[in-house]
Amino acid sequence: NRVRVVWLVSIRANSKEIRDRYYKTFKSNGIDARLFFYPLSDMDIYKKYCKSYSLNSHKIFETGINLPTYEDINQIDKIMKVISEVH
Repeated sequence: NRVRVVWLVSIRANSKEIRDRYYKTFKSNGIDARLFFYPLSDMDIYKKYCKSYSLNSHKIFETGINLPTYEDINQIDKIMKVISEVH
């Protein structure tokens, strides 16, 4: 028996420009990285519930990348190589 474990591994760059370099390099190396989710407060369906505007959520969105995580991932060395090269 096994239990499926669901998690998310993410990194943040120092700027949007650096994040974009990471993202482009991941993609060109066949790594399925994804940009952070955009703030819920920007979605029309949730705007009416937003009582305050947070610059933090936008900064996190602009600098974050979600790394691939799945059961049989075999790209860890490749991911680490991209991180060390772009950094």
